[in-house]
Amino acid sequence: MTERIILTIVALIMFALTIKKSDIITIILTTCLTFGILITWSGVQSLISIGIITYMLTALVIAIINLEKKGLSKFNRRTIFLAGLFSFFSNLFAFMQWPFTTIIRFCIIIPLAFFLISLFKGIAKRDEIGQLTIINIELLLKFLR
Repeated sequence: MTERIILTIVALIMFALTIKKSDIITIILTTCLTFGILITWSGVQSLISIGIITYMLTALVIAIINLEKKGLSKFNRRTIFLAGLFSFFSNLFAFMQWPFTTIIRFCIIIPLAFFLISLFKGIAKRDEIGQLTIINIELLLKFLR
């Protein structure tokens, strides 16, 4: 319960910051991430599933779109790609209850390390910081669980 509260607060803060300073695609993707998180509070199983699927697909779209973005350095592109990809697959394995979910959970340290290095390299000034923060907070909470 505490994890959901933390993730919801972070998502709402990053959504508010993204609306102020970003382009339309970044706003739409951050909105989808925030929607996927907020809809899980409904308590209805079908809506929770829709929220998780929305979050997973948005993370995958973020990974793919930012892989081709021209304004980002190679390291920042890899950081966003790894965060989106790990978020997609860790949620997919947990949602489908496939084996080896714990192994993927331990591998989450890779995108978290990339995120911390990217923060020192200046990604905090980019528009993608909202999406990246939401995804990495979710990954961190999943790692600590």
